[in-house]
Formats: sequence, structure tokens, C-alpha cells
Amino acid sequence: MSIREALRKHAPTRLLELSGTLTLSAGLALGRAFSSLDRDLRIAWRQEAPDRPDQVWSLAQPHEETPLEVTSRDDRVDGEALAVLVSLTSDVEPAYGVSKRDLPSFRCVVRVRPQGAEFRRFPIENPGQAIDIVERTIEEIRRARELYRPASIHLFGAIPVGLAVLLGQRLNTLGPVHTYEHVEDDTVGTYCPEVLLRPEDL
Repeated sequence: MSIREALRKHAPTRLLELSGTLTLSAGLALGRAFSSLDRDLRIAWRQEAPDRPDQVWSLAQPHEETPLEVTSRDDRVDGEALAVLVSLTSDVEPAYGVSKRDLPSFRCVVRVRPQGAEFRRFPIENPGQAIDIVERTIEEIRRARELYRPASIHLFGAIPVGLAVLLGQRLNTLGPVHTYEHVEDDTVGTYCPEVLLRPEDL
């Protein structure tokens, strides 16, 4: 019996508060395992930060509008995949650019980043902002997916773990999602494939 099945059996409808140290891909996979469509398994994430008390983030909280740019743009006409770049704690673009030679061709690129030409780290101040970022990101992915019909989604992020968990909860119905981890080197680093999240694995 999986942990998910055990929780469904012994703690149905209870709100489960989760915390820990996870990679981005692990956070997305954890959220995906507790889909927002599953009313019997509700989770919240205890998000830690060095400069403030812990906060509990969950999809049940009301959103608060955030000053972010959420856009999509054509890439390659012959591309078959959709790239999603979420830059909050650092800028994903440099490492993504270096990694493109080893990535599939992308028909469209969705970008989520702070407003302005020059990147500045965007601190998420409260749960409401986290929810807003997740909902706007998912909305733009769905819009781009409907327009371009990509075979798969590839997600590159520099975000808090709690946001990855919430985002993973909302990835249902979007088809296969490839996640990547940033690998440090002497320059900007690269993105390496980590986990493939498939709907049939739930």
C-alpha cells in the first residue's frame, strides 16, 4: 500500500500539513500525487524563510494579486513541446539558454517573472501571492496548450519548494510534464532532466 493510499484509508478529508527539504522536481511530484481534483486528500505546505515566521500555504486560501509578468511567445515553428520558465528566486533564462542544445524543440515558451527589463528576485510575502502565481501560471499553460497542442510540457523553475508543491497539485489534465534540476558549474549552470510526471502514474 502506498503512502497516498494509506492516507486515503486512514485520514480521509483531513488537511495534511507537510514540510521538509525537497528538490524542485520532488516538490512538483509530491504536489502531483495530491491533485487538487482529489477532495479526499487535502494538503498544505509549511513554507520556511530565514527572515520571517513559517507560513502555511494551501490551494484553499484566497489569492492576492502579484506584480509578475506571465506571458507566452512563439519559439520554433517546427517545435513539438512547450517550455515553462518560472523565475522567482533567480533568473532561469541564462542556464536555460545554455541547455537548449540538449533539449527538445519548443513551439512556445511560457515565462513567469518579475516585471521589468532587469531581473530582480521576487520574494513571496504570503500564501495569497503563492496561490495567485500558481493560478496565473496554470492558466497561461492551458491557454498555450490549447493554442499549440504540444506533445509534452517541460518545466524549468527557480522557485520556493512550497510553490512547486502547489503547482504540482494543479498540473492535472495537462498531460506529461518533464521536470528539470539546475546543476551548478563555473558559469551559469545547466538544466538536467529529472522526473517525468505522467497522468497514468497516479
